[in-house]
Amino acid sequence: MNGDNKNNNDIDAIIDRSFNIYQANSRNLERVFAILCGAGLIFFFLAIVPYFFIQFEKQRVSEQYDKTNREINQTESAINEINMKLDRIIQIREEAIPAVDSRILNLTARIKQIESESGNFLSERILSLRNDLTFQQQRLDDIRVQLNDELSNLESNKTNFEDDLNTQKNITLPALEKREKSLASQLEHLTTQWENIQSPVGEVPTAFRDLVAVFPFSLSVGFFIYVYFFSKTLAIRTFLHYLKKKNSPFKDSEIDREIALTSPLWIDPINREQNKVLSFLILIIPLIIFIASTSMILYSWNVDESDPVISETYRIIYYIINTLGLGFFAYGYWYIINELRHYSNRLSLWLLTRDEREKR
Repeated sequence: MNGDNKNNNDIDAIIDRSFNIYQANSRNLERVFAILCGAGLIFFFLAIVPYFFIQFEKQRVSEQYDKTNREINQTESAINEINMKLDRIIQIREEAIPAVDSRILNLTARIKQIESESGNFLSERILSLRNDLTFQQQRLDDIRVQLNDELSNLESNKTNFEDDLNTQKNITLPALEKREKSLASQLEHLTTQWENIQSPVGEVPTAFRDLVAVFPFSLSVGFFIYVYFFSKTLAIRTFLHYLKKKNSPFKDSEIDREIALTSPLWIDPINREQNKVLSFLILIIPLIIFIASTSMILYSWNVDESDPVISETYRIIYYIINTLGLGFFAYGYWYIINELRHYSNRLSLWLLTRDEREKR
């Protein structure tokens, strides 16, 4: 009897010790995830997102600047074309038309002279010719009016084009240049904020671009550490569950409920009341940050192609470490899902007797 009591006391002591170890590991697991998500979200929203939007805005301003320059060139071409038409119309109005008009007047005067000298001889023919000259004179006057109207329209269009050109050169372009300088200043300020990090050992010199580049991989390493703590916590939880089932007189359902309440898991396979979808969505927050930050960084680098630091070798190294980081995430989530799916089977296998295990 005393031996049974001693064994029970020993088992209770093991359970208590296992429970304490589980609680400590569970707290460590929570701390790791909180630090991972907290630090990740802070750097994401205070560094990655501003960096992305600055580069995005720089790209938009650059495209607008190029578009405005193209419009200026098109406007100047249109003005030059109008000037050529104006010169041609003015030349016709001031040189060609007066010359033709002068010839018509000379011919008219010559006809009158011939008519006065010849009397009625050839008077009908001369009259017909004179009427024709009068008609040509009227046509010439109509042409002169049309040319004046066309000249007026062209000058009006030229004035409009010149106003547009003045707006583009004196308002639009300076505003875009000012915006470019403002964005460069913002980027410099952002870079300066993160280039010297304070640590317990003093100031750590870091390049902002390198800090941004290594951030997604750091997230994956942090998640890998979380998976390591998860594996330890789950192993202790399984062992604790095994001890409870092996030595408790209560029903399995009651033991499961007690374990789920006193030694919970973030995603608990024995807790039917838990919202596992919501828990898993929270668990993939680091992966979401990883994917979003990687996409933003790649976009920013494509915009800032002129940067000599971002060489082809630099990009290749970035692709390699982030592929490795994605592998860490893939393995981590696979491990978590696989361990939780086989939790009950593993526990049942532990509860089998030696003979039962040998039969299986």
